[in-house]
Amino acid sequence: RVNSNATGGFDISDIKTEIIERIEIVRGSQSVLYGSEAVGGVINIITKGATKEGLAGSVNFEAGSFKTTDSGAAISYATDNIKGIATLSHVDSQGFSTASEKQGNTETDRYNNTTLTSLFEIDASKDTNLAFDLYYTRADVGLDGFEFGIGPVDAIDFVQKRNNTVANAVLNQQI
Repeated sequence: RVNSNATGGFDISDIKTEIIERIEIVRGSQSVLYGSEAVGGVINIITKGATKEGLAGSVNFEAGSFKTTDSGAAISYATDNIKGIATLSHVDSQGFSTASEKQGNTETDRYNNTTLTSLFEIDASKDTNLAFDLYYTRADVGLDGFEFGIGPVDAIDFVQKRNNTVANAVLNQQI
């Protein structure tokens, strides 16, 4: 669960798609299964786990326009009773301004995102499972302002800084 107790919401804009295995959307009241916060529905984002037996790893690097780079690494390990995966990724983009250059707005709006995820599962017996997971992201997002009658304008050095940490430990014991 990642929703805020105060607002009931969660900003999913910084979740990297490489770590997602699948997304389930359940509409309507789901309070019986997911608690009192699930009055309007549930978005269940399932992250990837270790899929190969033994030790496996991967590294990626991408580059694009607006001086954008996206890099990451993952390592996983799996046996019959233990599964684990850890990922680290970083996106950096010089970005562009939504404010019109014709009106003198030249500042680019930068985006920077570092994400760390881990998931470890231990099957202690056929009836007992223990799982730990961690999701951490830090994002810096450059934003523009808005003035009525003019529209979008540069807000020099206006940066929104977001830090999200979600940690979870689950013990499943069949009775």
